[in-house]
Amino acid sequence: MVNRFDQILGYMAVPLQMAPLLLILVFSVLMALAIKAGLFGIALGILLLSGFFKYSFVLLDQLTDGKADPPVLSIEADLPYRHKDIVHMH
Repeated sequence: MVNRFDQILGYMAVPLQMAPLLLILVFSVLMALAIKAGLFGIALGILLLSGFFKYSFVLLDQLTDGKADPPVLSIEADLPYRHKDIVHMH
């Protein structure tokens, strides 16, 4: 039981590694700028929220696959479907 608890704590600590922590920091600063921008910041806020949730789901997907390393933000991670998922859909 203790081993399972340690494993869960290890997964919960993944967002505290360098890459996800920097992403959270940058997105937070940009979201603060979007809030200050008023009407023009709405588009920036929507893009930031969309990107943040996409990254969060990619991170969650990797954790459910058993990978302990956080994903690197890339164009492939920003796509809604991976190539292999599109091939399986047809």
